[in-house]
Amino acid sequence: MTIQLRSLPWCFSLACLLGTLGCAQEIAPPQVLNLEGSGFQLRVFDNSDTLSSASAINSLGHILGFRETVDESGNIFSRTYFFSDGQSSLDLPILQDFSNTEVTALSDAGIAVGFASRAVGNPDGSLAAIVWDLKNNQLTRLAPFPGDGICHAQDVSADGTRITGYTTGSEPSRLRPCVWTLTEKSWECEVLPTIKKFNPFLMSSGVVISPDGKRIAACITERFLENGIVDSSLYAWEYKDGKWDPSKLTSEQMHLRDINNDGIIVGRITQANGQKAPCVIDWSGELTLIDLLPNCVSGEAMGINKSGLVVGVCDEPSGPEGGPHAFLWKAGKTTPLTLPKDTLYSSASAVNDVGQIAGLADITFAEKNSEDTQTEDTGPLVKSLAFVWTPTKN
Repeated sequence: MTIQLRSLPWCFSLACLLGTLGCAQEIAPPQVLNLEGSGFQLRVFDNSDTLSSASAINSLGHILGFRETVDESGNIFSRTYFFSDGQSSLDLPILQDFSNTEVTALSDAGIAVGFASRAVGNPDGSLAAIVWDLKNNQLTRLAPFPGDGICHAQDVSADGTRITGYTTGSEPSRLRPCVWTLTEKSWECEVLPTIKKFNPFLMSSGVVISPDGKRIAACITERFLENGIVDSSLYAWEYKDGKWDPSKLTSEQMHLRDINNDGIIVGRITQANGQKAPCVIDWSGELTLIDLLPNCVSGEAMGINKSGLVVGVCDEPSGPEGGPHAFLWKAGKTTPLTLPKDTLYSSASAVNDVGQIAGLADITFAEKNSEDTQTEDTGPLVKSLAFVWTPTKN
């Protein structure tokens, strides 16, 4: 397949909005590849010489992702997070006095959340929850619960008014799930009720919130066992009569990735053989393991929409022939995401309610430009790049 590379026009609203606000961050029309296949359209963002990936997509089809960048010497690689409406893109700033920004969730209102980090040992803390607002391209630091030291934002409701994550403190040690709610004056942090105050599994397993902002799920500590082992289980909180009511869903320790308004949660669990298995858990606590694609040995469900369409990635055995593949799952059936036939590896990270999917895929450039260093003997240029996949009628 021969890919023609072209730049889309600037998005007038995004460019003018940030320009009017005097934003110093550069706005640029991304290099976009528009491909069509049987039943799909693919928009690929050629914004890195090495790697880029779309990690979140909202109902408008706007994406949040990262692209790999290098320093002037070309030796030090780092991630730069970006937002794109498909026609214009901008890189997100770094929080003042911090060295790194990571954002992973995006609302329909153009609010993204994540964390900023800096060297361990800083007297003011090494980690801070952050909010990014498209309206002014600025990062805001979220405060932990009063008395705590640091915090981490992990998910956001569709309207951008509720954020979930965790807040931590010491003396005594505590790590608890929390929700920030936007008021007229500021973001107010509320700790969710838990069995124990120290819930370390939250750091890796995630705290997710439904798009309507009424349901939250996270794995919290139930018991402390011998040898420092922490026994965690999956709990849910539902907003009723002005408070968050908790309930236990399952004893499984699950890494959570997404939840829809029906309370269906997706992610992965680690099986007895050590392999990661993609799974779905509903609001009653029933767990369903997702079948892997042929030849895959592990995987993870990454996103779910209102119709129950699940997207994710599964992986083949390690080695020169193994690699990741994006999959779809619905009503008990797993299928590969349909991509250009010369795509070798792929991953699906998120899906919106109209069925648009965000992720990354290997894209083959059959026509090399003058800047490419490859010769005719090395074959075509292949890049792993962020994409938005849109279903079409055959």
